[in-house]
Amino acid sequence: MTQGIRKGLRQSTQRSWAIRITTHQATLPASRTILKRTITKVLNHRAFAALPDQLNEVSVLFTNDKTIHQLNLDYRGKDKPTDVLSFPQDEILAKAVHSPSLGDLVISVQTARRQAREFGVSYRNEIERLLIHGLLHLAGYDHEKVSAKKAQQMRRAERSILATL
Repeated sequence: MTQGIRKGLRQSTQRSWAIRITTHQATLPASRTILKRTITKVLNHRAFAALPDQLNEVSVLFTNDKTIHQLNLDYRGKDKPTDVLSFPQDEILAKAVHSPSLGDLVISVQTARRQAREFGVSYRNEIERLLIHGLLHLAGYDHEKVSAKKAQQMRRAERSILATL
């Protein structure tokens, strides 16, 4: 998928996305319509063009620090809350069961509010940044366990997408 991602940076795509938005002990940071429009715009950016055509579904859960803390501990072994977690659909499993899911995102609205204040940006801008970051992870981008060049590729994609919103 990595070579496809590089190729995707030069292409653009417009596909219809099924987006499921849910909450758990949190309120939505915007209306479902606005969130779905934002997510669709992000996913139709050229950074996602190399995704297989079968992938056209994503889910996003907005929750609190307590819930994301437990998920971060359970799945990453990190005993603290975080801002966004990405759970990509396993590519082999997706093909085997013909799943259209790109994966699932979990965003802590409490952490997003704190970070917005810390970074001096609006809450909406911070939510957009977290959506972009998490969706890029679902598409195979990384910045942690990769070369500096690959990490830079993700940062460039984030900046490019942010500029379109």
